[in-house]
Amino acid sequence: MNEQTYRRRSAGSGINVVLGIWVIISPFVLGFSGNQTARWNDVAVGIAVAILALSGGSVWNALLGIWLIISPFVLGFVNMPTLLWNNIILGILIFIVAVSARPTRPVVTQNPPPP
Repeated sequence: MNEQTYRRRSAGSGINVVLGIWVIISPFVLGFSGNQTARWNDVAVGIAVAILALSGGSVWNALLGIWLIISPFVLGFVNMPTLLWNNIILGILIFIVAVSARPTRPVVTQNPPPP
């Protein structure tokens, strides 16, 4: 892994740890902790995002970002605008960070055989 890739992964991991922590505390800060399903969904996803960010699980974090985007619709919370927009925005951010922090494959070039 080259230094640029390492820095991108490290920065992405740090950002997703912070985003994961926000997902964990957002039900309490934004006032939707009274809904158990919404609260536990966000707490569980936030913990998973933070742990996976520390362990380099960018593909899984991308999937969790997608889940955050669709979870208000799947779990029936579209009538809670604070939860809806919080999850959509965080899901998009987590997805983007996870995809951009994903390690890239090195380009392998074949040298032609000497004449």
